[in-house]
Amino acid sequence: MFKQMNPKNFANFNQNKDVANKLFLYSDHDLTDEEIAFGDKEYGLEEPMSIDLPGQLTDIMHSIGRTLFNIYEWSLLKTSFCDGFLICYLDFVTGNDSEAKQLKFKVYLLKEIKFRRD
Repeated sequence: MFKQMNPKNFANFNQNKDVANKLFLYSDHDLTDEEIAFGDKEYGLEEPMSIDLPGQLTDIMHSIGRTLFNIYEWSLLKTSFCDGFLICYLDFVTGNDSEAKQLKFKVYLLKEIKFRRD
């Protein structure tokens, strides 16, 4: 099951408005599939990129929205020619603070699969 995220609610969206029409999906586990369906569309998954974000386990999606546009890897992701992103939560590494964690993710680029009618 995937949850859709609204990039307009992400911190620093005003500097990243070019992604307003991209699909942002979240999953609380990694995938083994090469394709996914969301809404009435099919998407192929391209090779994932690993990212780490600081945040809290109690609200992982909020942590993504707060920090994704601020990390170096985002500069690589946003220049890709894709229709969206699937962000899969993997695990965490504890920090010094009992609340703060380093959250580990994989980010897949989504490419819409267009079917030809014969």
